[in-house]
Amino acid sequence: MKKTCLILFLINIALSETIYVNGKITDTNGNPIEAAEIISNGNASTSGNDGYFTIKTKLKSDVNITHIAYEDFNFIATSTFVDVILNSSTLIGDEVYVNSGFTNTKLKNSGSSISIIGKNKLKNSQGNNIERYLTSISNVSWAGSTSRPKYIQIRGIGERRQYAGDGNPIFSVGTSYDDVDLSGIGLPSFLFDLNQIEVFKGPQSTMFGSNSMAGQINYISNEPSKINESNFLLEFGNDNQLATGLAQNLNISDNFSSRVTLFRNSSNGFRKNLYYDVNNTNKKDESFLYFKNKMSSVQNSTIYLNILYTKVDNGFDVWTPDNNDNYSTYSDMIGRDYQTTISPTLKTISKINNDEIITISNYSTNNMIYSFDGDWANDEYWSENFNYNDTDPYWDTYGAWSFADSTNRERKQFSHEIRLIKNLKKSQNIFGIYYKEMTEKDDREAYLYGGKATNYNGEFLFKNYAFYAEHNMNISKKIFYKLTARYDDMKIDYKSSNYDAWSLDPPNFNNFNLQDYFVGIQSLLKYVICENSNVFLGIKRGYKPGGINQDMFVNDENVRFYKPEYNINYELTYKNFNEMNSTEFTLFHMIRKDPQVNLYAQLTSNPVDFHYLNINAENGYNSGFEFFHQRSINNKLNLSISLGYLMTNIDEINYTYEETSIYRYEGGREQAHAPNYNLSLTSNYKIFDNLIATIEFTGVDSYYFSENNDFKSDPYNLFNGSILYQLDSFDVIFWGKNLTNEKYALRGFYFALDPSYENKQFFHKSNPLEFGITLKYNLKSSQK
Repeated sequence: MKKTCLILFLINIALSETIYVNGKITDTNGNPIEAAEIISNGNASTSGNDGYFTIKTKLKSDVNITHIAYEDFNFIATSTFVDVILNSSTLIGDEVYVNSGFTNTKLKNSGSSISIIGKNKLKNSQGNNIERYLTSISNVSWAGSTSRPKYIQIRGIGERRQYAGDGNPIFSVGTSYDDVDLSGIGLPSFLFDLNQIEVFKGPQSTMFGSNSMAGQINYISNEPSKINESNFLLEFGNDNQLATGLAQNLNISDNFSSRVTLFRNSSNGFRKNLYYDVNNTNKKDESFLYFKNKMSSVQNSTIYLNILYTKVDNGFDVWTPDNNDNYSTYSDMIGRDYQTTISPTLKTISKINNDEIITISNYSTNNMIYSFDGDWANDEYWSENFNYNDTDPYWDTYGAWSFADSTNRERKQFSHEIRLIKNLKKSQNIFGIYYKEMTEKDDREAYLYGGKATNYNGEFLFKNYAFYAEHNMNISKKIFYKLTARYDDMKIDYKSSNYDAWSLDPPNFNNFNLQDYFVGIQSLLKYVICENSNVFLGIKRGYKPGGINQDMFVNDENVRFYKPEYNINYELTYKNFNEMNSTEFTLFHMIRKDPQVNLYAQLTSNPVDFHYLNINAENGYNSGFEFFHQRSINNKLNLSISLGYLMTNIDEINYTYEETSIYRYEGGREQAHAPNYNLSLTSNYKIFDNLIATIEFTGVDSYYFSENNDFKSDPYNLFNGSILYQLDSFDVIFWGKNLTNEKYALRGFYFALDPSYENKQFFHKSNPLEFGITLKYNLKSSQK
């Protein structure tokens, strides 16, 4: 018995023996990692600039190594020396890829100014829509004309609306979800189960065609993998907000895997309609389904068959005649922002030796309803506040001060693309052909053209053929050159009818057609300063097709058609990436030729009686810079800054129609929705290994609301914050947006709304403070 106790005592001494563990920490490329934190048995140490460390611990104790830019690493202390290799876990470093170009390219090797919202940021964020991020991206803004961001401006260029009869459905900023084109209809911009969002700035016509003269925003979904995995999301927020999500990855066989994404979001919309005494007239009611299938073969071929379905049935009740700050509305006709999209996509990637052939075929059908109360109030409001009743002289003209506006829109499009990538020893050649056919129909009911019509029916048919080629060449070990060219041939057929439902007059019919071709060019020179630093000098030529002013009662054929716009963009870009920090800086100057300007004129005192006119100025420019820097201060603190600065100008435009309606842009000032600066500062602090706090500051300068007048927004500052708690496969996020309850304008109009018949300024104001909790759970099973 005594011998047994002695043996157990000696074993206990041996197990509790103090040892010193030495080691070296490197990344997957063998580079030493500085400032990693090593913790064991109550003791702590930090790796030096050579990656070496020493820590005192007990034999067979757990040793934990953490670094903010790498995945955690654990081992048992059984020897006095250990080699540790850490895998990168953040966007700081060399492994960030841009996935939506002709080929996948490392961000540090891409000459374009691109902002990436990566997987880690999406995972830890508060909010489930791109609206959450837009103003924090340098030189990006959006116009609050709809329930979700549809109309986005990059570097000051982009549409702010698309009423029926307001011009061609061609846009300066393109949007896509994987290979589905959602330009101008981008309501399904949800963040759940995304891999990353890529924001291209400046003309991208050579890559994405006619919808991307100012830039492109692409949503990249997660790939199906060989892991059976389930991701669950449950989110609660104030204003009755509820979001649920499921992403299910299925490894069906060695060559076939699928991923199904389901998402649902609803809320009341932060408005109280006093007329109906309800709080959901500005509701969010959004559903999303994405089915992504990946099939691989032994012949080095991969086939994707994807199906996207989304249904958005949001209210739109945000405008008020008194611009009140208590989020009360008075509408008696409830606005609606509705969209369904169904889109199958077939994509194939075939590898033949070192070369690739890629084909992409997509079809989509989109049905939309956009309606609103044109006077933003009700009969009782106008009688009580403006004494407008049957004794008013305008009563015989308008009757009750009640004006509705409703548009049904249907867009169908088919596209097919074939791309050949030829890889040579020191160069790469890319050739492609592209075809798209799109039909968009509008059916609008409103008080139109000074009362000359109540109904408008229009149909656009677009046929677009394109050819492109790109040559990439390594001139030397430090110098790389790229030349890209694209030829676009576009034909536009348009037909419409206008009629007055209360008149016996026959409808007014019109048919027009246009055909034009466009050439886009990009020339890029890259110089490798060192392993982690590159500098780029680039020239791009972008374009946006011209179109048709659809107002059937405009008799001046000189403005029936507006011309294409071209721009020449010069860029100087510096990029530096390493394990601890990343820096990107782009200086740009864009010269615009025949810039398209969208103007309007109110014909009468009726609040929905507008004529729209797209017209070309002679010249313009957009210049500025974008700066982004992210740094790991230590293994606990990560900081980032994003800054955009912008200067814009367009020549004067002054056009008079029928001596009553004046379309005027005086020029000599900034363009609309083009703030001089926007700034974003973000701090992530690891309080404990499983507790991370994030605080974000966003500042936006004032900007003009429209080219038609000189009214500007006020500058504003926002604070958002979150606390992430991680426990095994669970994530719990406590979040808040607009923490200081700032009331700022998302859109502004200046016109005669009420029976005083005076022009006044009106605002669509932001939501107040939002807060909530998000629960996420990840369940992984076996790998086949």
